[in-house]
Amino acid sequence: MILIIVALIIIIIVTELMLFKSNTNYIQEEYSIVRLKYENILENLKLKNYYERREKELISDIKCLKVLSSINQEDVINILNEHLSLCDIKVENINFNEVIDNNEEINEELVTIINVKMEFKSTYNNFLLLLDSLQNNEIDFAIISASIFFSENEVVDGIIEMNFYGILMSID
Repeated sequence: MILIIVALIIIIIVTELMLFKSNTNYIQEEYSIVRLKYENILENLKLKNYYERREKELISDIKCLKVLSSINQEDVINILNEHLSLCDIKVENINFNEVIDNNEEINEELVTIINVKMEFKSTYNNFLLLLDSLQNNEIDFAIISASIFFSENEVVDGIIEMNFYGILMSID
């Protein structure tokens, strides 16, 4: 009888030890899962902080740009007319194209690019005055190309291609 009691006690102790070990393994697995989740959250917080800093930098950069919040053909005509009248240049032809640059990802709702190709006649000196005037413009735009062809009596036929930009951002 004592042997049976001792055997039962040993069986109970072994069973308890096995349950304890099983619970310990379960707790270790749960701890590993919780630790992994914690590390993921920590990494996400680091990424969040990085993206918030980067967003502030980009917003600061955008605020420094001298670009209109929106641009249309009328705006471009007014800008060009101001420069052309200062330089006494007559435009013979002007073409507008709304363009999105395929080399970059641009959200079409936020960025407008108007490509302008302008053909004109002027003197060489007036052409140089126009280039200087355009470079000193208060609004940033890109001169893509400028070509001139000399003809008679110091008159040049010129073509200038430009991109005007509008960036619509609700930045606070």
